Amino acid sequence: MEKYVFAIVLAVFLLGCTQQAPQKQIIASPTPAIENQNNGNCDALLDSAKDLCFLEKAKKILNTDNCKKIQNTAIRNECTSFVAKSLKIYDICDDIEYESAKFVCYSSVASEKKDASICYKIDDEQIKNQCLAGFANPSQEADRCKSISLVNKRNECLLELALRSNQSTVCEGILGPLERDDCRLTLARRLNYLSICDEIENADRISNCYTKIAVARNDISICEKIIKPEEGNSVCILNMANATNNSAACGKIPLGAYRLSCYDLFKAKYTEELCTNYNNEYNPTTECQKIINSKYSKDKCTFNLADPQTSMGTVCWDCKIMCS
Repeated sequence: MEKYVFAIVLAVFLLGCTQQAPQKQIIASPTPAIENQNNGNCDALLDSAKDLCFLEKAKKILNTDNCKKIQNTAIRNECTSFVAKSLKIYDICDDIEYESAKFVCYSSVASEKKDASICYKIDDEQIKNQCLAGFANPSQEADRCKSISLVNKRNECLLELALRSNQSTVCEGILGPLERDDCRLTLARRLNYLSICDEIENADRISNCYTKIAVARNDISICEKIIKPEEGNSVCILNMANATNNSAACGKIPLGAYRLSCYDLFKAKYTEELCTNYNNEYNPTTECQKIINSKYSKDKCTFNLADPQTSMGTVCWDCKIMCS
């Protein structure tokens, strides 16, 4: 009888062991190989795409290590400021290169941490005063602005408060959809933040916002975000090419008329380069006359030459040299 009882106890014990064993496999942590693979995703990208990838990764894990891998200074500063504000650690702002951006970072952390003493780390008097003014309770100040009966004065009050507190949510109290968007546009340009552009409702003002920040960051990929109006992308690249003196950007403009305008900005440069490589293997006067007599004007000819997607080549430039 005792042997029978012992056998039953032993069987129950062994059964319990076999049921608990698989639980150890369920709680296995991710392997370093997977983490390395995720880090490699950004490294496989190029230029601004790589920078934006590291920016998004830093925002998710709130670690400045990814910010430091960003090549573009403006994006790196935005990344560092975001992490500092999210973690409420003002020392992180010290990694920002430009003083004005560093001071805005201090102000953001001070506001997020609700610690006015951080404002006194700011050497710029205007930004310091704006930082300190933020502790006058923006919500209460916004309510005061909204109590103003004259619409223009009310809107001016809220705009001034939004710029002083660096809070785009203040713009929501402004009456009039375009006026509200103008508040967001002004703040986005000042802080160089794309995220505020996304809060804008009017298509033209969204395009304007993206364009200003694309030029400020020298990042052509931002122009690709513009969907409406149709010419918005082209206008953005045109403005960027002009502001940065980058003729190579002209070839990336999708709409022909704006591409021609872009090449016209650098006409002197192109003319000098191509005259140096002048080709005398055919009669330029005859070729030029063919173009003049055809449906192509001299401007159209110049455009076709400048556009690398066409094949008119030196013929167009000879036409311009002989007939301009």
